[in-house]
Amino acid sequence: MATNKLPAKDSASVVNAAWTDITPRTPIATSATAVNTGQVNLSDLVSGANDSLFIAFKYTGLTGSTQRTWTITNFLVNNALSDYTYNLSSLAADNAFWTRFGNVWSPASSRWVATTTALTIVGGAATAPSNTSWIISKPLFVGRIAPDVPTATVKNITASALSTYNYKYAAVGRYKITFASYNTTPNDSQLVLKEFNVKVIL
Repeated sequence: MATNKLPAKDSASVVNAAWTDITPRTPIATSATAVNTGQVNLSDLVSGANDSLFIAFKYTGLTGSTQRTWTITNFLVNNALSDYTYNLSSLAADNAFWTRFGNVWSPASSRWVATTTALTIVGGAATAPSNTSWIISKPLFVGRIAPDVPTATVKNITASALSTYNYKYAAVGRYKITFASYNTTPNDSQLVLKEFNVKVIL
């Protein structure tokens, strides 16, 4: 499930939110063998750069039949830009930020468990109570990416002047080089940017 309209993370807000069922956009495993969903486009669920997207997994198990075990073994949400892909969420980075709700809290296996490698909920036997359990991601701000950081400090105030500077690109492609020069005093700070376009062909 996914939504960009979740006013709060209490159980009433979660149940009543305007969720979109994105299950039809992905293949679903039919056995214990994990199935790769491939790329799933969610851009239609956000309307602007300031939107926050929430991803949820909703589990339903019914008394009277053996309840399935669900395991999400990989989870990545990326902001795919024209020239850059920025990761918004992953299991390894966000395992402490998942929020869980459910009507069955005991035994512990009847609720979602988040680790750095999987999201898991273990189904009960046919005699187990009906179980509706949610696990919800942190807000994913689709318009935010990490700021640029320098690859290296070419020269500081104590270093000698350079006549050359060497840098090796790892792959063929087109790149924009940006040099940022700062002149800072106790009373003022000046910044000058110089940009160069480079095409690496070998």
